[in-house]
Amino acid sequence: SGWHAVNCLREWRGDTHWAAVVAAGLTGVEASVLHNEWLRYDTDWLPTSRGSSPEEVAAAWDGLVGKGLAERTDDGTFRATDAGLVARREIEERTDALTTTPWELLGVSRSLQFAEDFEGPCELLLSRVDETAGTNYQPASRVRDTDFA
Repeated sequence: SGWHAVNCLREWRGDTHWAAVVAAGLTGVEASVLHNEWLRYDTDWLPTSRGSSPEEVAAAWDGLVGKGLAERTDDGTFRATDAGLVARREIEERTDALTTTPWELLGVSRSLQFAEDFEGPCELLLSRVDETAGTNYQPASRVRDTDFA
């Protein structure tokens, strides 16, 4: 039942995140491209890992350029603009703001206990993901330095 609770919270946060993406006027592939840039992954790793074709990724970059969230560099590649990275961070902040209710209802003490109880099993699962799929998978489960936009 504990693992089901963790998964329900994760799924709810994920669904809320995608609602924030849509509210920000982005497609799923555009969001993946921006997220990839925000995390500083290798070029287009994230959208490609999620099954986007090269044509879909190219269209996403074009869409982001049209929205002022990306730009073409002198060598013909693309990169997110500061506005794009800020938009990505704002999506994360909006998601966080919309998903605090369960933790507020639990209160600080019980929320901390919940996190302590599940940190070990979650770290074990994440280490298995690292072994089988690589360290870029499950980005929401990882602590990253993304405060550069």
